[in-house]
Amino acid sequence: AYPSYGPSEEELNCLQTSSSSLQSKLDQLTSFAAANDRKGFVENFVPLALTPEDTQGYLEDLTTADEADGQWRNLISEIAAIAAGEGGDNI
Repeated sequence: AYPSYGPSEEELNCLQTSSSSLQSKLDQLTSFAAANDRKGFVENFVPLALTPEDTQGYLEDLTTADEADGQWRNLISEIAAIAAGEGGDNI
């Protein structure tokens, strides 16, 4: 497997979905990613029904766990790819 270095500028600057609410959410998440704001990203990414403890645990997975940096880079790369419409015919 190849290492991920996060989203490219092209991925961060694309508009690929016809749903304005979905694109807005994807833009918001990629903004958190571009700012390396893991807390803001997690707070806006996890399901609302997730307990505060589980949300905090997920944040810790992305900030302090042994593989945190790799998990973070891979996650934000996937979100950026979705926002850019990569790997799919449509969103």
